[in-house]
Amino acid sequence: MQWKDIESALPNGLTLLGAALSATGVGAPVGAAVAGIGALVGHALGVDGTSPDAVLQAVQTDPAAAEKLLEVQSNTKIQLQQIIAQQAVALAQEDTKRGQQQIDDRVSARNMAVQTRDIWTPRIIAALVILGAFLGEGFALSHVIPAGSEVLAGRVLGTLDSALLAVLYYYFGGSAGSDRKTELLAGGQPAKDGA
Repeated sequence: MQWKDIESALPNGLTLLGAALSATGVGAPVGAAVAGIGALVGHALGVDGTSPDAVLQAVQTDPAAAEKLLEVQSNTKIQLQQIIAQQAVALAQEDTKRGQQQIDDRVSARNMAVQTRDIWTPRIIAALVILGAFLGEGFALSHVIPAGSEVLAGRVLGTLDSALLAVLYYYFGGSAGSDRKTELLAGGQPAKDGA
């Protein structure tokens, strides 16, 4: 469990504390500040402040937890607001970096065609893929697929769709968003630049 998982378990009125604790994973300075707030919360509840699990259990079992945490929130209000502001800045910087990465991907793909002085091969391949995708989809819509061939037809159409998307991404998109989606689907954290 992480500190951000505790936010939903906090009693009403602790939104500032919850928002600050949910800032984990944004960056080193913010993470250190969240760990410090976690230690204060743990101390107030009389449990290990480095363990989000112990804090969560104390929040759920201690009848005076809400009162103790309201006191922590009021005593550390400025620190909590700073953590939330740092989180917003870090997230905005990450979005900007991701946008720049997508732009760089598109520029790189176009520069390859210019540097190799081969502008026709990508265009011909793109035209063939687009034509093949539309012909395949049109054929599938206008003809009855024989019984037992549905899976094969689905795979062929899926391959054509994937090829069409690759062409569209080549001309209109980048791979950064796809890489991030793949990492998130795999259950991992998005890779940081330079890692």
